[in-house]
Amino acid sequence: MGESNGDFFLFQPTERSNIETIIEGYQDVHKGEWEIPDDCILICDYIYPNEQLALRESKDSKRTVWRLDEGEWYVDMYAESLKGLLWRQAFIEYALKEFNYRGYWQIHVKNESKEVNLVKEKLNQWSIQKFWFSDGIFYCAQGDKMRVVINTYGGGCHVYFSTKLQSIFDEFDNYLVNQIGAKYRHIF
Repeated sequence: MGESNGDFFLFQPTERSNIETIIEGYQDVHKGEWEIPDDCILICDYIYPNEQLALRESKDSKRTVWRLDEGEWYVDMYAESLKGLLWRQAFIEYALKEFNYRGYWQIHVKNESKEVNLVKEKLNQWSIQKFWFSDGIFYCAQGDKMRVVINTYGGGCHVYFSTKLQSIFDEFDNYLVNQIGAKYRHIF
């Protein structure tokens, strides 16, 4: 957080991490222009036009991250912990983009666990290791020459994959498209 943030941006290229943007968001809360539920802490603002993330503490004192809309809780948890969410976002933003061959696929889900398990089985052929900050919503892993994120938030299945080798990228793309029915969307 500061006056100059280099190439880092918060959520959109126009939303910078300078102190003025952060203060402006909290001033809207202070003025009562939008509410934060009593049992949460505001993590960030301006993710999407009308959504925020918040920590929600359960009766067993476990803090989870939820999406809010106009101060109302969504039914879905976004991350099982703030620490895991922060590590996950750093992995997605920096480590996943380090390799030259990368892509994003969307899988039309008939049976989420089946499709996700098929993708994981393919990845296991390359001795990929799951990261500790993976949770029931985002699966983050890496192998010697590849990195992957499988996002199942909101009931869909989105796969982000990067690798050092064109041959591995082509094999994975072929598997997702021809064996699972995924739609290749773009390079991220």
